[in-house]
Amino acid sequence: MFKSQIPKEEARSIFVIGYFVYYFFFEFAFGKTIGKMITKTMVVSEASNSRPSIAQILIRTLVRIIPIYFLSHFFIGKGLHDHFSKTILIKS
Repeated sequence: MFKSQIPKEEARSIFVIGYFVYYFFFEFAFGKTIGKMITKTMVVSEASNSRPSIAQILIRTLVRIIPIYFLSHFFIGKGLHDHFSKTILIKS
């Protein structure tokens, strides 16, 4: 039904933009996504345990777009998005 209405490349672009906006907006505005709200965790700066800067949130969000970033948990013990943005998750 919907296959003929939105070209595949356009649908992919909409998904990537939506993915980026979701993570960036929720983590910047609230320090947590819906999933983190459910698990009662939040993102903080690794150095100060306080709210991350807009640059840290931007880095977290951009790194998530790397297709295999989730594999970093097996090699460095945390996600690349936390590693490069110097953020951690804590219980809220």
